[in-house]
This record gives sequence, structure tokens and C-alpha cells, in this order.
Amino acid sequence: MKQQLLPVSILLEAKMLYFGNNPSLSRHKENVMARQAFANAFIKRAKTVDIAAVLNKNHATIVHYRKNHDWDLKYKQDYKEAFNRAVTVYEQYNPKSDEPEFLGMDNVRLLSLVKELKNRVHSQEIVIDEQRKEI
Repeated sequence: MKQQLLPVSILLEAKMLYFGNNPSLSRHKENVMARQAFANAFIKRAKTVDIAAVLNKNHATIVHYRKNHDWDLKYKQDYKEAFNRAVTVYEQYNPKSDEPEFLGMDNVRLLSLVKELKNRVHSQEIVIDEQRKEI
């Protein structure tokens, strides 16, 4: 069952919780990363245009944030910390029990999980083939 999208009013409330009363609109690295982290944390349950409106940006900026997310999460410690803070705020509006365990994983982690599962299946197939030969 697909989860219901969060309304703009909830996104505004979450923005206040994450950024405080005075979010900066500047282009300083820390501020851009904070906006990117917020957008990526809430993208699962909100429209791109709604997140953009809440952050005073356009939808293309949110798409750009999404494209850079995996790389930044893997290689930028300060972005990872900002994203973890944003996820903490997100979880207040979305209980974790409603999500599959792999939904929040980055692509690199998902790929390694798929490879691990392929290896397990291959090992199981070898055992099955050996057992068939014995029969």
C-alpha cells in the first residue's frame, strides 16, 4: 500500500523543526547541504514541487539535490550528518514501521545487497544440484 503524501502544512512544520525560526536562503555550503538533506529526507512522502515551495526553490533544484544525494551521502561527512538530522525529523512524521527496511538505503548499499543475495542464491543452487546427483 502506497503511503499518503504529506501536505505542505506538515512540510512547513517539519522545516521549522529542522531549520529553526530563521532558515538562511544564502548559498553558503552549509545552508545548501541542509536544504538538500531536508529535501532528500522528505522526497519519499512529498511532491517535488511542494518541497521546492517550502524551501523557496524551484522543482529543478530539488531534482538536482536528488541526483547528488548518493554521492554526497557516501563522500561528504557533513552532508551525511545533515541528512541524518533531517531523517530524524522525517521519522517524527513517518513511523519507521511503515517502511520496508531497504527504502532509505543509498544505491551503493542496495547494489551490494543484491550482489550478496545473488551469491547466496548461487550457493543454494550448487547445494541443490549436488543433492540431486545423490538421488
